[in-house]
Amino acid sequence: MRFIAAIKKECLILLRDKAGLAILFIMPLFLITIMSLIQDAPFKDYKENKIPIVYVDNDKDSLGSIIEKGLVNSGIFSVITEIDGTAANDENTKQSVARGEYRLGIIIPEGATKTMNKNVENRVDKMLANFGMAEKDSTVFQSDSIQLIILFDPAAKIAFRSSVSSTLDKFITRTEMETMLLIFSQKLGEASGIKQEAAIESRPLITLKEIQANDSKVAELLTNSVQHNVPAWAIFAMFYIVIPLASSMIKEREEGSALRLLIIPGSYMTCLYGKIFIYTIVCLIQFILMMMVGIYILPLLGLPAFEIGHNFIALVLMIIACALAATGYGFMVGSIFNSHHQAMVFGSVSVVILSAIGGVLVPVYVMPGIMQNISIISPLNWSLNGLNNVFLRQTDFTALVPDMLKLLGFFVVMILLSAKFNQMKKYK
Repeated sequence: MRFIAAIKKECLILLRDKAGLAILFIMPLFLITIMSLIQDAPFKDYKENKIPIVYVDNDKDSLGSIIEKGLVNSGIFSVITEIDGTAANDENTKQSVARGEYRLGIIIPEGATKTMNKNVENRVDKMLANFGMAEKDSTVFQSDSIQLIILFDPAAKIAFRSSVSSTLDKFITRTEMETMLLIFSQKLGEASGIKQEAAIESRPLITLKEIQANDSKVAELLTNSVQHNVPAWAIFAMFYIVIPLASSMIKEREEGSALRLLIIPGSYMTCLYGKIFIYTIVCLIQFILMMMVGIYILPLLGLPAFEIGHNFIALVLMIIACALAATGYGFMVGSIFNSHHQAMVFGSVSVVILSAIGGVLVPVYVMPGIMQNISIISPLNWSLNGLNNVFLRQTDFTALVPDMLKLLGFFVVMILLSAKFNQMKKYK
């Protein structure tokens, strides 16, 4: 049978190309392992990866102590008060942060507590005077500004600076408000003739509770680097089949085997189906191997195990749709170009571009608006969104239908274009 013969032919071509097999199977396994290890920290809670912060307390009073205690208790920062065995001061802290030895430093100025108390006390006096509970002072009090210095590593990203500054600003504001409430209670007691200090409860009245939009208990385990990187880089590797597939088609044309297939009695599409079948199977094997790495190998390196979920039928159908789309793209590239060099350069660069705009390299939601609109044209975006629906969102099959239809439609268009280009080359 022509179909069986075509499958045997493609298997022999693949097995003889040792370097091609390494590109298809071994390199993606290293890629997914390395990327999961590299991106593990950003997916972890800050409490698991504390930010080291050099703390210089020139105040030596309550404000400096409160801020230091708050930084320690926050669980986000690891407070460092010594640099190379020497107490941290303004100069060595600036030098260490400037050299990149530490990402962050905080300097509390001298007399910060006294200045803050004086400013707060003046504000409280004005408030009480407005209520007729204290005499108005005709002198104008000029508040002294307190500047807490935050030092950043010059290589620190803007997002990191904004996040840290926001966290510190909220904490310092809370400290200031607690101090104001304490002084207000003291002043109020003095104005009413009660010498006993009123106890101020510092427990917040409003708190935030973060929960998964998906109520499934499994969903709480899925926000980690492994769960994101395994499907993303598996899709990337599947689309890289464009290189060996296009190379195989060009080699057939150069050696004349493509012409011999055309003159053999029977339909040429039968041979084409054999090629589609074998390369789709290769893509499925790639994905299975990557899932096996995520399940069994990555936990040995200290990473979470990959969670497949329970919707196996939807997963299998989605992977098949991704494999067909990748195979179809390889056929199209192999049909357009006439040399191995052209096909390899275009194929590899185009897959990287489609990966970049599709959300494999950088999540789509952090891209500029124009790039988010462009991302919808990438088949890797459809693939990643569909697999995220399976692995992360735990949705039902109906949620996968739009992305599956896009991938299957992409496959059909690529095969039709491939057939058209092959027909044009036939009559040259």
